[in-house]
Amino acid sequence: MEFLSKVILVLLLALCVVLIGTYGAGHVIVLAKGYRLDFALSSLVIIALLLFIALYYLLRIIVNINNLPGKFKKWRRSHFLLQSRKLLNSSWIDYFEGKFESSYKRALSAFYKENNEENQFIALLLAHKSSSFIKSFEGSKETLAKLAYFDQKGWRIVKYITIAENYYHRKLYDECLDSLNKVLLIDRKHILARTIKLKAHINLRDYDKAFEELNWLSRSSNIDSQKLLLYKLDVYKNLFEMIYDEEELNYFYRKLEKSDLENPVINKYYLDALIRLHQYSKVVKRLCDMKQSNFSVDGVVIKLAKLLSNTFDIEELMVFLNNIIEDEVNAATLKLALGICNFNLQRYEESRKFLERSVELKNSLEGYLYLLLVAIKIEDHELHQLVEEKLEYYKTPALQSSDDL
Repeated sequence: MEFLSKVILVLLLALCVVLIGTYGAGHVIVLAKGYRLDFALSSLVIIALLLFIALYYLLRIIVNINNLPGKFKKWRRSHFLLQSRKLLNSSWIDYFEGKFESSYKRALSAFYKENNEENQFIALLLAHKSSSFIKSFEGSKETLAKLAYFDQKGWRIVKYITIAENYYHRKLYDECLDSLNKVLLIDRKHILARTIKLKAHINLRDYDKAFEELNWLSRSSNIDSQKLLLYKLDVYKNLFEMIYDEEELNYFYRKLEKSDLENPVINKYYLDALIRLHQYSKVVKRLCDMKQSNFSVDGVVIKLAKLLSNTFDIEELMVFLNNIIEDEVNAATLKLALGICNFNLQRYEESRKFLERSVELKNSLEGYLYLLLVAIKIEDHELHQLVEEKLEYYKTPALQSSDDL
């Protein structure tokens, strides 16, 4: 459109010259130091027009030459910008493809070429994330120092989360927790920060603190329930194993959610902890009060049957076992526990009956060892010989432990 306007203007000027030459006859005389120049009026107009045009384009050439450095700088900036965006995109692709060293180098190059502060920040975050996977201490240190200058309010959470993840991958869990606490000061409901904090406490074996994080995460609907359950099983198992005070154990147990209290595996961890604290009577009472679906018999009843010495507790445990023995899946284990209980009460014939039924359902070393003890007590040489033959399959050095049963 601009070019068309210029063409029309030139044509109009040409038309004016023609009109002047046709209908405006006249001449111009120029006198200068004895010289005289005669011009037709139309010729003078044309000469003036040409001089004006020449002067205009001369000035434009001079201005453009003066603007060349600025235009070159502008081109250079746009060229660097294009390069930095390509590097940043390639860096993200390398990161997700697992090419962390290439991702780190390209992100850092994009940071130095980039003019936009926000893109510089993104490139630096990516370089910092990649440095943790290539285990580059110097790289992490360099990017961390540069990130310190980016302290705008809207960027702090992203920065601290990225730094925390870097420390976590490098197994610097205390430094990781410091960064996560800065995130939670800004947003205490940040799910990712809470999850990383939970994992950091687990790795530091701070299971009481991990327990508190689990309680908070359990109230959130933004975390996968199956993944949360795996964390719970890990934390509760180790936490209960580390506690040496019944009051402290019950403090944590009372804080469990209803779904946790109904979980048979978690209940097993709790019962194992009570047994370790020698609270045998309370374990028996707890078993009797529990629903069968909330109870995992594996290991607990056998361990308890061996340790009980109080007749009343043994009788209570036997009542409980007889009530749930219809469960065919665990029948062998329950009959073995009943056999051990009867043995402790010196009811050797009853013990033999349950033990023989148990090993018929499922061969077990403990079943045969207690049958051997029963055979010794009742002086049944035939049973003694039969059990010893069975024990050959379990490597007879194990018999040395029979005195400890």
